[in-house]
Amino acid sequence: MFLKILTNIRFLAGQALPLRGNWNKECKLEFGSNFHQLLILRCVNEKELQLWLYQSTEKYTSPKMQNEMLQVLALAILKELSSSIHASEFYTVMVDESADVSNEEQVVICIRWIDDDLVAHEDFVSLKPVAKCTSDMIFNVIKEGIEQMNLKMSNLRGQCYDGAAVMAGHKNGVAAKIKEENPKCLYTHCYGHALNLCIKDACSNVPTLTETFAVAKEICKLIKKSPKRETLLKKLQKENDNDIKSVHAFCPTRWTIRGDTL
Repeated sequence: MFLKILTNIRFLAGQALPLRGNWNKECKLEFGSNFHQLLILRCVNEKELQLWLYQSTEKYTSPKMQNEMLQVLALAILKELSSSIHASEFYTVMVDESADVSNEEQVVICIRWIDDDLVAHEDFVSLKPVAKCTSDMIFNVIKEGIEQMNLKMSNLRGQCYDGAAVMAGHKNGVAAKIKEENPKCLYTHCYGHALNLCIKDACSNVPTLTETFAVAKEICKLIKKSPKRETLLKKLQKENDNDIKSVHAFCPTRWTIRGDTL
């Protein structure tokens, strides 16, 4: 029965579905969670599982057990990745930080490595919350992530971040701190961030593009703030076989034109 419960955890985690979902927090009833509902669904064809769930204790379905199972699965994946990277010997670390929906800063760590067939792999290995985005704290998070993968800092050959002073600073940035430990680890400004800065700067200095984005922003506001106009837009899309689902504004952290954000 334990293995059946573990397969439920693996399925929900593989589909990026929350285990608890819309469970009743006031009454603390777990039976409304995705995890328990999936178990109940499986009970239709497995009577032994149904009898197991009616037990009062030792069911291995508590939130604590769910978290432990997720941790075991995560460690198994990291162990497999670690063995593959070890075979490659040298690797590059890629790091970025961002605030999530709860306004908590998270540091993401990815490892880039090359296999024997010269195929490049980029694997996500860690997501760590940090109290402050200082160079010391991010450096420690990166070092812990590398040690968790049982990798050697001496085999680190590249580091890729955005151009923020905390990450790329020549004196106290994360790149400088890592280079102190391993002089062979070269810093590369993330091409994606660099391209975004170039496009933003180009658009901000071309009057035609500036006006185009300004008009696009106003059109988005005109439609999104009126359910009547948005309904009319969907009707026109359907009549013209347009697959675009809706109108979306530009990312507020990526475009700034004439002091305003798009």
